Amino acid sequence: MFNSHFNVLGRVVILRLLHIASFSQSLAPSALQLALQQLTETPNVSLYVPTVSDYNNLPSISESLPVDTKWVEETTAKNASERNRLEVELKQYTSNMIKESIRVSG
Repeated sequence: MFNSHFNVLGRVVILRLLHIASFSQSLAPSALQLALQQLTETPNVSLYVPTVSDYNNLPSISESLPVDTKWVEETTAKNASERNRLEVELKQYTSNMIKESIRVSG
């Protein structure tokens, strides 16, 4: 679904769309919809939910968007799994570095 590394260009696009939405009421609905499409291609759940809320709070919106709870749950689980994997990897590297430091100094 999305790359394990956060795409920097995608983040810039999302932030630009959110900026446009905050400064232009006429472009806000389209900008927020595009931002939501981009967000679902990233692991950024913490920005997705407030963006849906911002969209639903627009005065020009007659039909609100539901939060895609399935995507939120799946993405949160993937994020937690990736975090755990990285923490284990970091512990292994730290342990190896300590062992190497002891070997070199001994």
